[in-house]
Amino acid sequence: MTSVNDLLVKMIKEIDLFKDFSDDDILDLANSFVLKYYPSGSLIIREGEKPNSIYILKNGILEAKKSHGLSSIHLGDINPGEIFGEMSYIKGGNSMASVTSKEDSDVWQISVEDFDRFIKSNPGLMDSIYETMKKREEMNSSSSFNKVSNNKQDDDIDDIKINI
Repeated sequence: MTSVNDLLVKMIKEIDLFKDFSDDDILDLANSFVLKYYPSGSLIIREGEKPNSIYILKNGILEAKKSHGLSSIHLGDINPGEIFGEMSYIKGGNSMASVTSKEDSDVWQISVEDFDRFIKSNPGLMDSIYETMKKREEMNSSSSFNKVSNNKQDDDIDDIKINI
């Protein structure tokens, strides 16, 4: 039988942001995550607020939405094994979308303070994260999110500042 930690380690290894991390680094990172249950309809991240965690969905389905006037735009669903909350953290800004649970969901989360400590103890890993984020920015430059915001980039990846 697979332990919760084994499943989390497997999910972390499959996330592009952590692709260059060693097995030991991934295990250390996994040990800092806690599992939290969110009933259907729960707000996990509120658009415009400073993020306090980085998340990986264990099971369930989440929805990301962006405010647009008096309504909101569905940006997409978050499925098991996907990470969220990391972009705002890495860019040092507020959350660009709200995330709610569409069904009962279990989510692993690591506080930004714990993630900061992890990066401080492994400074070379920030280079790996930076390169992955730069590639993501290039790939996302034609996404529906950018079309909604009139192709205006909220932040330039070269202006990333992390206070660690």
